[in-house]
Amino acid sequence: MRLARGADDDLPLADGQLVQPGFTLAQIAPLGELIADIDLDALRHNYRLAAGLAPGSLSVAVLKADAYGHGAVACARALSGEAPMFAVAAIEEAVALREAGIEEPIVLLEGIFSADELAQVEALGLGMAIHSDWQLEATLARRPARPIPVWLKV
Repeated sequence: MRLARGADDDLPLADGQLVQPGFTLAQIAPLGELIADIDLDALRHNYRLAAGLAPGSLSVAVLKADAYGHGAVACARALSGEAPMFAVAAIEEAVALREAGIEEPIVLLEGIFSADELAQVEALGLGMAIHSDWQLEATLARRPARPIPVWLKV
């Protein structure tokens, strides 16, 4: 995601990019790549605030799409010890977190995209959502050495 300076004044465009009021994307494009500075202390604060609104609940930190462009590994490291679980969309994102040393539970929000991914799910100790018949059938057909946590979407 590209952000213009002045986050309080940013406005969304149809293509998902943000620019300051009074500027068009064409006007700022010649400036080159714009950078979003992510305040990890603010991220931790906001997570605690949100989790505190639902005491006793499992507040999962969703890091899909590279933490929405903020850097999934950096965000996961910042929330390690705070968030009891992380969520990503696809197995490649979970692999990146595991390779970076993230040990908290990770759930695949989209589940598996092919039955072949179940071996990696098991090896990495991931959980996964099941939201289609074929995902359920593939999971039931596998005999994992340890249980695979699943979230059933109904």
